[in-house]
Amino acid sequence: MMMFETAQRSARLGRWSSVRPPLLILALNLAIIVGVALASPTSEARPHGTDTINAIVGDASWHAVQGGSSIDGADEQGRIRTHLRYALRRLRERDTTSLPLTVQQRRAAVLAALQRYIDRGRFPSRTDDDLPGRRPRFVDDRGTHCAVAYLIADSGEPGLVDEIQRRYEYAEVLDMASDRLVVWAEQHGLSVEELAMIQPRYRSARSLEHVTRVLEASRYRYTLQCARRLTPVPRIVLQLDGQGKRATLSAQTLDPFSYCFVAAAQELLPRLAGVSDSVRHYRRLVALDIVAPQSLLDPTFQRVPLDYATTGCSATSQADPRSMAVTMDSGPDGLTVKVETLPTDPVLASCLQTYLHAQLQHLGTGQKQVHLVRWRRLPRR
Repeated sequence: MMMFETAQRSARLGRWSSVRPPLLILALNLAIIVGVALASPTSEARPHGTDTINAIVGDASWHAVQGGSSIDGADEQGRIRTHLRYALRRLRERDTTSLPLTVQQRRAAVLAALQRYIDRGRFPSRTDDDLPGRRPRFVDDRGTHCAVAYLIADSGEPGLVDEIQRRYEYAEVLDMASDRLVVWAEQHGLSVEELAMIQPRYRSARSLEHVTRVLEASRYRYTLQCARRLTPVPRIVLQLDGQGKRATLSAQTLDPFSYCFVAAAQELLPRLAGVSDSVRHYRRLVALDIVAPQSLLDPTFQRVPLDYATTGCSATSQADPRSMAVTMDSGPDGLTVKVETLPTDPVLASCLQTYLHAQLQHLGTGQKQVHLVRWRRLPRR
């Protein structure tokens, strides 16, 4: 019997090797879980849009548990917990007596893990995406698993979690074309639609932590951009004001460099809006320590392209220099650059010296003296 089941499974997966649309995944799983006697969650009307907490049952969980209580302004953690408890209750109501005993036991272990997950109360959050409406998130940037990811990892399949995370971080379960997920669900007495019924969607509101992370990630870029013509300050304070999904960004430190930084950062506003779900006005202050451009001289030099097409320079001697030594001195008076090629080619060295000075001069002015000698290979002619 076991060999027959294995052969059947291999045949099924073989037909999936080239085409694996989500609807075929659903059909396969409904055929596998023949022992489930009650109606599938899909017997309910599929909710439209992405504003509901679940792709299968919509907000039925809230209405079933909270009755006539309004969902508007509901606590996010409470809303997720309410949905998961509702999904767990639905899963426990299913008649699975026709499934093999080992599969029943695995299913029971999965439901027990789901109960532990609910009791723990740590759910993913969306922080860095710009997707509209509610969306699932498999594992967030803090390593917090969604319910489905947690169940898979708890069963001893962290590799499957990693695979799905790489391909489908923000995807609905029904849109995951994964043979391994199908097999996992079958082995644990679940259908893919049951997994989809468990999977919550999370709100898109961004936290203050998100605002700070977005601004810090762009700090070096805007620092270098403004340092080309202005003297940096040690720290700037930015103010984010908003209402709903609209936001404005301004500087609280009153100096030209801060104003330049804020002007450059206006392009980030679509990623910063929506810090609060409240319709009332909100205000967030973010302090950023500005790294002295002088300290970025070495890493920036290592990234400057040296191909002859970019530099406009070329070797003029038969020696075809293969490397160069670059001496950089910076301080209150600015930056000086000296280039020596090996073997010696004075014309090439002079050209590269002019090119590098133009690329790095905005990093050269600082309150301290910096002396760097660095080697880099040169491209072949």
